[in-house]
Amino acid sequence: MKKAIQRVLSIDPIRRQSLISFNSQIIITILGFLSTLYIARIIGSDGYGAYALFISYIGIISLFTDTGITSAVVKKVSEGKDENQYYSAYISCKIVLLIAVVTALYLSRHLFVDLNESGLMPWLIAAIVIISFWGMLAAGMQATGNYGLSEISNLLNNTLRIIIQVIAVFMGFSVAGMVGGFVSGYLAGIVMLIRHIPLRLTSFSRGHVKTLLIFAFFAAGAVVGGVLLNNTDRIMLGYFFTTSEVGVYAIAFQLTMLSSLTATAIGSTIYPRFSRSAAEGNTGAIENGLKKAIPFALTLAIPMAAGGAVLRSDLLPLLYGTDFAEGAAVLVFLLIFQIFNCVNMILGNTLSATDHIRETALSTLIGAALNIALNLLLIPPMGLAGAGIATVMAGAVILAARYLCLRQHLRVNVNVPMLTHIIIASAIMGIAIAILTFAIDIGSISTLFAVVAAGAAVYLGSLYRLNAEFAGELLGIFGILRGRKSD
Repeated sequence: MKKAIQRVLSIDPIRRQSLISFNSQIIITILGFLSTLYIARIIGSDGYGAYALFISYIGIISLFTDTGITSAVVKKVSEGKDENQYYSAYISCKIVLLIAVVTALYLSRHLFVDLNESGLMPWLIAAIVIISFWGMLAAGMQATGNYGLSEISNLLNNTLRIIIQVIAVFMGFSVAGMVGGFVSGYLAGIVMLIRHIPLRLTSFSRGHVKTLLIFAFFAAGAVVGGVLLNNTDRIMLGYFFTTSEVGVYAIAFQLTMLSSLTATAIGSTIYPRFSRSAAEGNTGAIENGLKKAIPFALTLAIPMAAGGAVLRSDLLPLLYGTDFAEGAAVLVFLLIFQIFNCVNMILGNTLSATDHIRETALSTLIGAALNIALNLLLIPPMGLAGAGIATVMAGAVILAARYLCLRQHLRVNVNVPMLTHIIIASAIMGIAIAILTFAIDIGSISTLFAVVAAGAAVYLGSLYRLNAEFAGELLGIFGILRGRKSD
């Protein structure tokens, strides 16, 4: 046991925290995937669509309780100067914003007709307050390099949420049970984090507030753009069609989020490290980390796009029920979007960590504006497929903009052999799955899982044959950022 602990502690911080993040995301995703299989069949596309709209409202309203200031405090505290002062200034600003937003919500509660009819308006206000406090604590943990504890809190929060939601739906509480589980999970996360937060509240100057607000002004653009990008399509589908289409789209999008696990884990953990390197003027460390981070972020996205394209007609109806069968076309578009999204996470975090938050915000806002325009143009005649096309095009534009901005400040060199081997292995896997689907009638979840497992084995085997070293690092999870001269 002692040797095992020593091995874990000997891993460099990025790899160790990324390992925690990745495993946490895997557990959350598996639990969420299995619970959604049950929940979606019980409450149907209409019920799940109502819950998805509730989550979208939270995303939009959260813009006003943050305005980019969380990104600002993570950046400033991670630089290692005046940590407690910056964090205290951040907490004060957040509380002022939260009071203003909650007051506005209460006074305008009659405008939320759909939430009032379903009795969810009080839950919305409670969720905004609780999420804000959890976010304050999580920001402090991430800014001080304690990303592992933050991620463990996230694991606790999501696990409890899922358990409560399943029990509540089983007992017949439907959407109200889903929302109650969502709020309860965050409460558990707060209880855990408040005991371990390494920062302390202290006096701060007007200069600390001013510095945070200047950074937050541009960070807000990235936050606003990101929330609009992720929620506009659902809201517009609900406006032009019904909550059923919203539910189908939300389920398809949730399934594709599996492909962003590695990108989410690595992107979040490199941010404070890159920020410290940028403050020290060590651009070489950032360039070396970026070189392998990009292909590693795509190790799930590319094969899932290949496999999903082949299995698109079977995945949603077999997993979630016939209510979701019409999501086959949009599923493919969303899988393609996740490829762009994975790279965008890495490039966006790198830009922000190197004090180029303005470029991050601008690229995201451009993509969000394009997404809104295309949704208005494509959703009425094309429905779900139109929303998917709009999302893909927005993701591609964001990627192009971030790459062009980042290359002005750093050398953006991708490990081309790694990326090529991922693409080839994914193509081989796609062909193998196509052959299996031709030879076998996929009529049950067990058969579908068997085909997916066979495809995963083909992918990993092909990747090992093409690049044994990289495959070994992949199986070792976060070995990719371990510097080597051969890189």
